Parts: sequence; C-alpha cells; structure tokens
Amino acid sequence: MNILKTNIADNEWTMDLSYDMFESPDRMRGMDLEGQRVHVDKYCLYEEDNAQGEVTRILAVSTNEGHVFATTSSAFIRTFDRIMELAKRCNVTDVCIDITAERSKNNRNYITAKYVK
Repeated sequence: MNILKTNIADNEWTMDLSYDMFESPDRMRGMDLEGQRVHVDKYCLYEEDNAQGEVTRILAVSTNEGHVFATTSSAFIRTFDRIMELAKRCNVTDVCIDITAERSKNNRNYITAKYVK
C-alpha cells in the first residue's frame, strides 16, 4: 500500500482506524451512499495492486455519521480531492459533501462529490 494523501496525522493512526479504513468487511462502497450527505472525518487516498496485479487508486473515507466507505471512481476521487484541497487552503476543517450520481456519455453511472455550503 502506498499512501498518496491523507488528513490522518501520524499520531492518530491506530489499529482500529487502520482496519476500518483498509480491511473491514463493514466498509461500504461509495455507490452505497449515493444521494447521501456526509461530513468528512478522515480520508486516505492510496494505491495498491488489484487481483490482476495492476496498480489501483482507492479513496477511503470515514464520516462523522459513522460510515466508512471506499471508492475507485476516478470522478469521485478527482472532485473529492479538489474539495479537500480548497478546504485546506481556506483552513476549513468541517467539510460536508453530497455524494451524487451522474451518467456518462456511455450510459454508465458514476459518483461525484459536491461541496455543501
């Protein structure tokens, strides 16, 4: 596993947090929260090899509502990353997002993150 970005400080890592973010069978898919509004608590963007040996980017997010979800959706990762970068620049620590579904030109559903003001 190669961590690319996270808001988890070095002294915050625990076995429970690590398990919930990376291994727990209770971790949801991002698509499972489609249409939901969540407050971001912790997040981690990382890379790991998939079953075919290809490097995959995964975003794991824990919410103040008690959910932990992960997604490989490039659209969601891109929009989420931009929101969190803007929040960091503006010193905003309480970030709320809507998880919304979009439809591609190929008629495929995907999710994106939208900042809630």
